Amino acid sequence: MEDRITVEQGQHGGRLDAFLAEQVTEVSRSYWKTLIQAGQVMVNGTKCKPNQKIQSGDIIEWTLPDEAPKAALPEDIPLN
Repeated sequence: MEDRITVEQGQHGGRLDAFLAEQVTEVSRSYWKTLIQAGQVMVNGTKCKPNQKIQSGDIIEWTLPDEAPKAALPEDIPLN
């Protein structure tokens, strides 16, 4: 899922990861941090850090993976 948001007046000054967690509540702040570090989030067209302070007028764009990775299933195997 790709999306974007523009930081409005009065929303500036906070951390990028916390701001995104407030705006997109179905994604946790820790997962936003992972996405930012993986380069899936851009601020004004450039890579950023989770603790980057946002400013009014910043354009934040991101790409969320279509599907979360599936958990490994246990397998019954013989052990020596």
